[in-house]
Amino acid sequence: MGGADSREPLYYAHNWSDTNYYQGPSGAGRAVVGTVRLVGYWIDMPTSGVQKIIAGRISAAQHGWRINTGLGGASTISVVMGGSLSGWAISPTYTVQAGDVGELFVLHAWPDLSTGVHMAIGGAEVGAGSGSAIAVTEPGAGDLLTLGRYQHAGGFGCPHIGIVSLCASPTVMTLPQIAADASAIMSSGNKLVLPTMPGEDMRFVAFDARPSGGDWHDRDGDNCTLSENGTVSFTAVP
Repeated sequence: MGGADSREPLYYAHNWSDTNYYQGPSGAGRAVVGTVRLVGYWIDMPTSGVQKIIAGRISAAQHGWRINTGLGGASTISVVMGGSLSGWAISPTYTVQAGDVGELFVLHAWPDLSTGVHMAIGGAEVGAGSGSAIAVTEPGAGDLLTLGRYQHAGGFGCPHIGIVSLCASPTVMTLPQIAADASAIMSSGNKLVLPTMPGEDMRFVAFDARPSGGDWHDRDGDNCTLSENGTVSFTAVP
């Protein structure tokens, strides 16, 4: 597992569509998450209730996890997790503001066996978990870690968000840990500081695949290499 913070120029991957995306091999990439963390860049405002999926490893039956805009209302971001107990659940939604566009954000999401799926933006929990108990289960070897779109159907490529980093761990972080983690990232300026989450075993950083795409390696053990499909763009954050 990678132990050091990243300190390097900030890049984000973007130009996502149903033909421009990254995807891993069969059975690779964390699917049963305790905490998933996305460091993203708001390219523009999602303005419709049509789902656009930025990252996930999830089956068509909703085993696993995914991060999406437009589910639960226009201009929103939320997380779906599931696979056992009462099936799958959706986190509370965060409504994107005009001032968010052109800015970085940090999203953490985690499941709870009593209150469903939780999500924090910038280290602060959005709403409160509610609804069915949830436990994330393995979606199966054929369901591939995918960035920029949904694996199982067309029309869900996400143009609204650039990916700076995507990390995951089987460990559920506490709210104080999440707040400190987000603060360290958001205060790092344009030289990325990316703390290691407790138990972290999956880490993708856009800096590694810039400037022209190609293979995108997992820094935590290099046990999942994402392949570029189409043409994904990489841009430095000013």
